[in-house]
Amino acid sequence: MIPTTVQGMVPLGPAEDIQSFFAQGIEGMATYAWQTLAGAFSSTDMNASWWVTVVGGTVRTHVGGATTEVVHPGMLNLLVQVMAPVLVILAVVQVVISVFRQSTLGMIRAVAAAIYAIPLTYVVAGIMYLLITVGDNVTVMILQAGTGGEDEAVGTIMGLFGLSWDPTANKVLLDENYQQWAMAKDQGNPGAVMLPALMVLLVWIMAFILTGFMVFRLMALIVLASLTPVAVMSQPLGAAKGLMSGFASTSAALLLSKPLAALILKIGMLVSTTSTSQWQFVAGLIAMGMAAVMPLASMKFASFLTGSAGDGIIGGGSGLAQSGGRRLERHGGGAVRGATRTASKVIRAPARLLRR
Repeated sequence: MIPTTVQGMVPLGPAEDIQSFFAQGIEGMATYAWQTLAGAFSSTDMNASWWVTVVGGTVRTHVGGATTEVVHPGMLNLLVQVMAPVLVILAVVQVVISVFRQSTLGMIRAVAAAIYAIPLTYVVAGIMYLLITVGDNVTVMILQAGTGGEDEAVGTIMGLFGLSWDPTANKVLLDENYQQWAMAKDQGNPGAVMLPALMVLLVWIMAFILTGFMVFRLMALIVLASLTPVAVMSQPLGAAKGLMSGFASTSAALLLSKPLAALILKIGMLVSTTSTSQWQFVAGLIAMGMAAVMPLASMKFASFLTGSAGDGIIGGGSGLAQSGGRRLERHGGGAVRGATRTASKVIRAPARLLRR
């Protein structure tokens, strides 16, 4: 039967046209994958537009020819104001506990922490900003090792999948020596183009996941930097030492996750150079998957090394409550016995006077 066309419908073209359509789609998807992978590292570098949410500043919004300016106070400054009365309360509580326990060191800790907590908060936030920028520079250095620049570095990572970046044409080129991309050009079997299309879609999905986790890392660091007043200004209370330890270990894990992700991708690229095209593709997917989950893996590893140090405030608080309870029971019991003896003497005093 000869196929007919219906008015308003496009007649079915030859198989070569369909194959050409899918081949162009593969190249377009590969280009998006490269741009996503490049953005995973370049777009998540710390800069003023990110850091303004922490320390505040003037935010300018351009809409057409109009410019709107908004002065953002910064979450760090807001939390310092919120934690200021809490700081005084915690210092007083620690002083009372230290007097009750006859601990001179505890009193010194409470007074010193109350005096230096606010300036130390801004010092810690500044150190975090410095370490974030250092981690970004180290990441670029790792990616550029043995290459001529960041674009070429990301291009070499795409080489894991038989893809190369042409900066002059601003497009991704498919290496036809790789079996999966050769199938996309196979004129004898137009249906074989479906497998390469699915494979390049998988590459793009992995690159998108990697970008998402890198953005998650940067946002987590910004939130932690904003919460610096909570960690630092709670230190007058001895039971809050674990909170600062957990804050430091989590921050360190997130700071290291981006350079480690770049290192894993670089190792995967170097290992795959000695593999066949099939295993090179698998190595690339595994490397991208490992790099994507590095922010979560590094935090889990830091928690393992510190023994869940963030629980210290809970353990310290429960220990303090138990110790205080035992002391209250001991001293309170003695006070009750003394009061009973005094009351007995007062009651017997009139009888003694009458006998005299």
